Amino acid sequence: MSPQQEFLRYLGVTGATIFGLFALQHLWATAMDVHWHDELKEHGPNPELVELRDEESKALESTRINKAMSEVARSRTAAPLIAPKSSDDLSAMSGWVQNPDFAPYEPNVVSASPDASGKGQ
Repeated sequence: MSPQQEFLRYLGVTGATIFGLFALQHLWATAMDVHWHDELKEHGPNPELVELRDEESKALESTRINKAMSEVARSRTAAPLIAPKSSDDLSAMSGWVQNPDFAPYEPNVVSASPDASGKGQ
């Protein structure tokens, strides 16, 4: 057997092994996923885990960081200088002009007439 044929044989075996391992991993992950979903449907969630998660969420809600975050969120809407506002600025879209499939931005206009809503007929 020539060196080229031997190399190609090793390359083929390596490729087949890699493909086989990926396929086996995918099948194993799918089987475990199905198993755990069936287990969860049959027995419901683990009560100890649910209790632990409830305790952790209560502990997290009582932290100073969560209190500070809620204070910042409350003060942002109270102060008009830093309150979030919607913008009509389209400068972020200007780079899309370079795209060959670019179509200019056309905002949706909502008609306030009763005929447009179908109630005026």
